[in-house]
Amino acid sequence: ELKEGLKKVFSKESIVTSENIEVLGLGVDTWGVDYGWIDERGELLSLPICYRDARTEEVFEEVHDKVSLEEIFNETGVQFYFNSIYQIFYDIHKRKVLEKGAKQLQFMPNLFAYFLTGKKSWEYTISSTSGMVNIDNKKWSKKIFEKLDIPESIVGDIEHGGQVLASLKETIISAIERGTLTPQEVSIAIRQ
Repeated sequence: ELKEGLKKVFSKESIVTSENIEVLGLGVDTWGVDYGWIDERGELLSLPICYRDARTEEVFEEVHDKVSLEEIFNETGVQFYFNSIYQIFYDIHKRKVLEKGAKQLQFMPNLFAYFLTGKKSWEYTISSTSGMVNIDNKKWSKKIFEKLDIPESIVGDIEHGGQVLASLKETIISAIERGTLTPQEVSIAIRQ
């Protein structure tokens, strides 16, 4: 749908084209907690799984045996809910995603931005939905990563929102300029 939205924004019938409005940027606003795993080639390893999936229920106790609810709250300021911490723990220790080629995760808005720009990012507010960001220094919690035996290499430095991330990929720009953004072109552009 994101691809379809771009096609509509830059189509000949669009208000952008008909009113000569200049688009200076795109923003990505979507839900928190969920993410996708990127492999060493920069490809999406598998489709993201919704945080409401029952698989995380089986690891709540195991996670809390390693780091209590109180410790998580004191470290992150995040109350217990279906935070990413449970999915990530499950994926690494039960699904064995790292052994299957996963290198880094991208939370949903960062994943969409990555597809459009090729730049990975970890924006603070979305990263905080993981339940793994220290409330005081606004960085990944070394304590939580260590206690849950999760390598910090699955994430990068946290950035703050409202900044320019990167330009659109050239293949997407050229397709927009031609007035065509076919599913095949976008698929090729995203997989570069």
